[in-house]
Amino acid sequence: MKKREFIRSGLLATGGLGLLGANPLLSAAAAGSKGSALSQAAPVQEDYTVPSWTLYKRALAGGRTEAEAVALLFPRQRPYNIVASVNGDPTTRMGVTWYTNAGVHGQYLEYVRGDAAGGFANAIRVNADETDVNDMCYNNSENIELTGIFDLYEKRSYVTHKALLTGLAPGSLYSYRVGREGHFRSGSFRTAQGGTGEFEFIYIADTQAMKEEYFDVSTRTVNAAHALTPNAAFLLCSGDLVESNKGVYPGESTYYTDNSEWEWEQWFERMQDTWLQLPVVPVQGNHDTATYCNMFHHFNTDRTFNATFGVNGGATAMDGTVYSFVCGNALFMVINFEDYRKGEPYFSALEAWMEEQVRVHADVKWRIVTYHKTVFTGSSSHQDDADGKTVRLRMASVFQRLGIDLAMQGHDHIYETIGVITTRQTEYSLADGAVSRRTYTTPVPRDSRNNTPNMTGWEGGDFDVTSGMLYFLNNSAGLKKYTPRSREEMDESIPKHSITGYFDMFSRFGQTGEPTFSHVRISAEAITIATYTVNASGEASHFDTIRVVRSGDKTNAEEIRQDNELKLYHEGHRLLRIETPGVPLDVSLYAFSGVRVLSQRGSLLNLHGIPSGIYLLNVRTATTAYTERLVIRP
Repeated sequence: MKKREFIRSGLLATGGLGLLGANPLLSAAAAGSKGSALSQAAPVQEDYTVPSWTLYKRALAGGRTEAEAVALLFPRQRPYNIVASVNGDPTTRMGVTWYTNAGVHGQYLEYVRGDAAGGFANAIRVNADETDVNDMCYNNSENIELTGIFDLYEKRSYVTHKALLTGLAPGSLYSYRVGREGHFRSGSFRTAQGGTGEFEFIYIADTQAMKEEYFDVSTRTVNAAHALTPNAAFLLCSGDLVESNKGVYPGESTYYTDNSEWEWEQWFERMQDTWLQLPVVPVQGNHDTATYCNMFHHFNTDRTFNATFGVNGGATAMDGTVYSFVCGNALFMVINFEDYRKGEPYFSALEAWMEEQVRVHADVKWRIVTYHKTVFTGSSSHQDDADGKTVRLRMASVFQRLGIDLAMQGHDHIYETIGVITTRQTEYSLADGAVSRRTYTTPVPRDSRNNTPNMTGWEGGDFDVTSGMLYFLNNSAGLKKYTPRSREEMDESIPKHSITGYFDMFSRFGQTGEPTFSHVRISAEAITIATYTVNASGEASHFDTIRVVRSGDKTNAEEIRQDNELKLYHEGHRLLRIETPGVPLDVSLYAFSGVRVLSQRGSLLNLHGIPSGIYLLNVRTATTAYTERLVIRP
C-alpha cells in the first residue's frame, strides 16, 4: 500500500476500550481461565513468553490489579504463534511452525492420526529445525497500544521451530502437539482428499492490522469464514497479513524496512484457535516485506524455487514465497511479485518455474495463480502504479500462454471481477461472449465516503475462461478500504496505466464498506466463489457469487517475444489458428521427448486426440521456420 487512504466503515465500536482494547486473551485470563503458578517475587520479563509479558504490561498500564495482570503470564518454555502451512502435496504433507522465547531449544512435534482422545503415548515424533531469530523490531509508532509501555523500536529475540510431516494419509484428521514435556500446545489439521474430487477453501486478502481495533476486524472476519466453511482444506491469504514495514529510527533520516514483530505476534495470537485447526496458504505482500524476513520465519512452506530456479539473480529475497501445490483438480501457483525490482532475471525465473509446474501437472484441469500486487485493478490507490504496470507487461502474456484460468489478487481493498481478459503481447481485451448468467441492476454511485457496493450494476455470472482468464479480488479482510475509480477517472489516467476501455473490463466492481471473505468450491465443472461481508457483530452476509467455467479446452499459445512473427489464436474446442507472414507449408507438433505427435499442412491446427501437456510447435513457411511452446489442456 503506497497511500494511506482508507474508508472508516463504522467498525471502530471496540476502539474505546483503551489500552486493553477488546482482546479476548485479556478478558479470559483476567477472569482466571488461564495463567500459571507464580512465586511471590515480582515477575521478571525473561521468565515469561513474549506475548504474555506484553499482555501483563498492558494490563497494568490499563489499571488492572497486579493479581489480574499476573494471571496473564505463561512460562518462557511455552510455544506460541503456532500454524500449519501447506508445504508440497497437501494430501500427504504438512509444515508446522511455532515460536518460543530466545534460548528455548530442544522442542519437537508429536502427532497421531485421528483425534487425540487417547493421548500421544503412541505418537510419531518429528524433531524441529530450530533457528535463532535475534533482535527483531518489536514495535513502532503505529502500535499505539504499546506507547508508553515499551520503548519505541524495542528489540526481541526468538527461536523459530519448523517441523515437516510427511507420509500422511489423504483425507485424514491428524492431531499434534508442539513443545516439550510439561509445555505442550495442541492442534489438529485434516489432509486434503486424494484424487480430483470436489473441495473447498477460504480466500481472504489484506488483514493488514497495526493496532487493536484493526485486529478486532480481521479476527471477526476469519472467525466468520471458518464458521461458515468448517470443512475448508485451507485458508489462502493473498498478502499484507500485517501493516508496518516502514518508518524512521530515532536520530536517523533513512527509512528502515522492518516489520513490527508485535503485529505478527497478534496475527497469530488473536486467531490462534483457528490456526490450530486450519492450514494456511500465505502470500507475501508489500507490507510483509522486511529486512529480517519475519514472514519466512513464521511459516513452513516449500522452498524449492530459490534452490532450483533462483540462479543468476532470480531468487526471492525471502525464501518460501514462491511455491506450488495441487489440491483436487487444481494447480495453485503462489507468486511473489514484491521482488519485481530484481528485473528480468527474476521474471525469467518465475516464467521458467511456472512452465515447469504446468508441464509436471499437465493433467490437472484448473490453473490458479495467487499473488499480492495486482496485475489489473480499478483502485484509485494503485491503478496508476508503475510496479503493477511492470508486472502486467511482463507476466500477463505468460499467464495467457500457460492457460491460467484464475488470478486471486490482493493489495487493492475493493471488490473487483475483471475479465475474461485475453492478452495478445501487451494488448488486453475482453473475450467475446465469455460472460453469461449474470444479472443487471441500477449501478450504485459513490456516496460521500466514496463507498459503493456496485458501480457497474452487474451481479453474479459465469465466466468462461476458455480463451482467457479471470482476475479477481474480494476486497479485504481487514478494516482498511480503498476507493473504486469511475469510468471518467480511469479514462483520464490512460497515460499512466496505458489501458484503453479499462472500465468496461469490470463485471461487478465496488466497495463493500465491510471486511470480506470468500468461500471457494472447486469441482470438475466449475470454480464457484461466494463472497460474504462481515458486520461489527461478526455476522456474515452474502454479497456475490460467481463461477469460473470452461466450455472448451485451452491451447493459449501466445507470443513470448514481441518481435515473434508467429501468432496463435484459439478458435474453439481444440482448434488453433496459425498466422505467419508467409503461408504455413508444414506444421509439426513435438513432445518434449522429441517424438513428433502431429504433422499437417495449413493454418488451422486440429488438436483432437492429443494428450494434455506442453509441446513444441514447429511451423515452416517457404522462407522461415518458427518454433513455439504450446500448452494443451486436459
